[in-house]
Amino acid sequence: MNVPKVYESGVHPLDVNKRNPTTVYVDSDFAGADGRSTAGHVVFLNGGPVIWSSKLMKVAATSSAEAEVIAAVESVKTASHFRSLLVELGMTDSDFIDVHEDNRACKMSAESLKCHKRARHYQSKLRYLQDCHQNGSIKFHQTPTDDMIADIFTKALPGPAHKRHMDTMVSDLPQSIVEMTLSSDSQESPEDRKVEREDCKPTFEGSPSPDDSCGGDQKRVLQYACMARVGLGREFYDMMVEAMTSD
Repeated sequence: MNVPKVYESGVHPLDVNKRNPTTVYVDSDFAGADGRSTAGHVVFLNGGPVIWSSKLMKVAATSSAEAEVIAAVESVKTASHFRSLLVELGMTDSDFIDVHEDNRACKMSAESLKCHKRARHYQSKLRYLQDCHQNGSIKFHQTPTDDMIADIFTKALPGPAHKRHMDTMVSDLPQSIVEMTLSSDSQESPEDRKVEREDCKPTFEGSPSPDDSCGGDQKRVLQYACMARVGLGREFYDMMVEAMTSD
């Protein structure tokens, strides 16, 4: 039996471009809730979002650069783990991760390979980024704040900005899938739409859960975007989610 052919016959007819690197957009606000910053990132594969996170930092950052460095470290660790999984599955040939950052101080500090006096209290985290940059496993890109998709995970944005970032994340999603998803939602009965308050606990970190019933249209569209863009079947997608979220 030709296993690859059997697998290909059961997945969405989209090819996986192995040359495309894993792409990360990362951002952080500064001195938000309780004086702590909120870090957010989204990981893309072949133009589709596959992992996203919004998390309140455990410690209060003393500068915006420090907050951005802490956020960047977490995003690179997540993306590195995901890329290792792709390598094991034979789904990528790229040996680096594209990191989009809008804070110039964070980017310059990570690329300078120097010890900064004002960064000594978080030097270990900065050194991690410097090592990754030096060995070529990550490549930083300066991205304008207006184009920073991860900004949507760090704070409440004005309606137009929120919609723009959401549209960007699913811009390559085939319209037929969007229509199919929204159409299936509209056919649900009112009883099917009811969700008890205690059961409605949206997941703000990690990969989307196929069993999460209260994510709404946007979460389901993003889930289909992930599967469509990387050419995954539902069964294979569930297997990847389980592998990424298991201890």
